[in-house]
Amino acid sequence: MRGKTRYIKLLKTFENKNCSVCGEIENHRLRWYPHHTTIHSHYTRWGPKTEQRQKSDELISESRIVCANCESDIHNALITNQELPFYI
Repeated sequence: MRGKTRYIKLLKTFENKNCSVCGEIENHRLRWYPHHTTIHSHYTRWGPKTEQRQKSDELISESRIVCANCESDIHNALITNQELPFYI
């Protein structure tokens, strides 16, 4: 159950926050752009008082909240060299 508890703590970082582009409020659909994979990895692997968790907290302060749909729009626009649908 350790993984579940740590995942819930990651989801709690999105409490009272929403997607800065479309306004999505569901925690499980939100992402820390562009560092979500690193933050997710550190939150699920390391305890709260470790250096890695402190690093992830710093990355959170540098990141912007977007939902999974908006993140895929950004990724698609960057790959195809199109204009971004919104400002990052």
